[in-house]
Amino acid sequence: MPAYHRLDIGLNYHKKKKRGNATWNLSAYNAYNRKNPFYMFVGYEDNWNYTQSHKELKIISIFPIIPSLSYSFSF
Repeated sequence: MPAYHRLDIGLNYHKKKKRGNATWNLSAYNAYNRKNPFYMFVGYEDNWNYTQSHKELKIISIFPIIPSLSYSFSF
């Protein structure tokens, strides 16, 4: 299986209010949108004239960049 890596980043902004504390959070999962392997399987690939086919290892990837924005308030 190929190497798997990703970059998750986040930024918090804290603001003191009259009755508590507010926090905004902006984050990104897989920030540079790498296509990491989720699973692999053996598939068949046909050539251009469909006379022969050969086995080929195929990789399925999921979870591209996923941004997130949240707000929380504590008192």
